[in-house]
Amino acid sequence: MKSILILGDCFTNGSGCLNHIINNDPEDVSEWSIRFYKQYANLLKWYMAQPDRRQVSAEQLIDHALKYLNRREKALSWPTMLDYEIFNRSIDGNHSARYRIQLKDHIDKHGKPDLILLSDYSWTHIFTYFTYQGHKYHFLSSPSVLKQEWTDSLGYPIEVHIRRQSEYQREMAQGQSYVTRKANRHHRKLLDDIDSIGVPYRHLIFEGNLFEDYGTSVDLTDITERCRPVPDSVAIKAKTKLESQKEIAGRVRLLIEDALVESA
Repeated sequence: MKSILILGDCFTNGSGCLNHIINNDPEDVSEWSIRFYKQYANLLKWYMAQPDRRQVSAEQLIDHALKYLNRREKALSWPTMLDYEIFNRSIDGNHSARYRIQLKDHIDKHGKPDLILLSDYSWTHIFTYFTYQGHKYHFLSSPSVLKQEWTDSLGYPIEVHIRRQSEYQREMAQGQSYVTRKANRHHRKLLDDIDSIGVPYRHLIFEGNLFEDYGTSVDLTDITERCRPVPDSVAIKAKTKLESQKEIAGRVRLLIEDALVESA
């Protein structure tokens, strides 16, 4: 069976597609994930009603509910509808610089895939890296990081969190053109990495305003627009996103078939 590596963000991992069910609101529209809002009452009520949930202590309940939600969202996402061996490395807020790290990790663990699918993402996604007290840190950050409160569970000192937020603000203060140029530099390096291993790749266009060259691709921006009912907002209507998964799979499937024929 042909193997496909998917490098993407929230449009390729199903993030948020169950919000309307969890919140019991078919019109649910959210800018960020349930994880970000930390309003867990509805999540826990939903999780406790799941027949395959684990019996855990009260202290572990939220963590297990969030992990369960992540698995359920990913299981409902369009990549699971493809008849290939799928390695979906998509995570919320992803960036081409992180794609490079994920690509190397995949090759080290699984060898070369037969095809790589690359999703674009919002220009507001930033990849930052710095050193603090001799320790190297690298972060994926998006606008939500500015509202994120530091807790011990983040796994790094509060000083690092403050630096992460200030680095994001500094990058964004340079403006969209600067941020986009920087993203494209990382993306060109990613494509060089892929070319060096001789694996074909295709782009999935969900945003359409990030990369300078999308090459052979499938345009899915009409689905993105359909999922965003609020003008000038990235907020997603969960029910529409869930219902769109099958259509995305069908359109991506055609792209994959053509790519594999060309590379045969």
